[in-house]
Amino acid sequence: MFRLRNVFLLLALTMVSLLMAGGLCFGAEKYPTKPIQVIVPYAAGGSSDVLARTVEKVWKKHSPQPLIIVDKPGAGGVLGTEFVIRSKPDGYTVLFAYRFRLRSGDAAPPEDALRSPEGPVTVARLSIHSVVVNVSGKSPLKSMKDVIDFANKGNKITAAVSTAAGAVTSS
Repeated sequence: MFRLRNVFLLLALTMVSLLMAGGLCFGAEKYPTKPIQVIVPYAAGGSSDVLARTVEKVWKKHSPQPLIIVDKPGAGGVLGTEFVIRSKPDGYTVLFAYRFRLRSGDAAPPEDALRSPEGPVTVARLSIHSVVVNVSGKSPLKSMKDVIDFANKGNKITAAVSTAAGAVTSS
């Protein structure tokens, strides 16, 4: 009889614990519970801004919480990236960028910023941007090898990019 009572008490205690744990699970909030701020660290109207606004339109079909697109251009994307790095790490401030650099004078490759504990973490790839090298149709340069050989002979090559911390620089 003593054993039966202990088994019953143990079963009752287990049942109460499971019910309490289940209640706690049902009370947990589902993400997202508030709007998500999407930081685009480039100027409005650029390809990253246009893509972010396209994602925002589709997002509305999948979440009751809106995406708020905020353009924070400056220093080739550095200002917006630093803003996200310094924001509260709660998933409600997201960086929408094609590359990462912590400081405009930083010599470290963008991958180092990704590995940094305080740096941004990639959660999705949404597009692939192509880099194109063009020359005048009248130019004798017809291939990338021709361009490299031309530069190696001491000739000046000029390149244009859209950001100060872009992937290509003038030489």
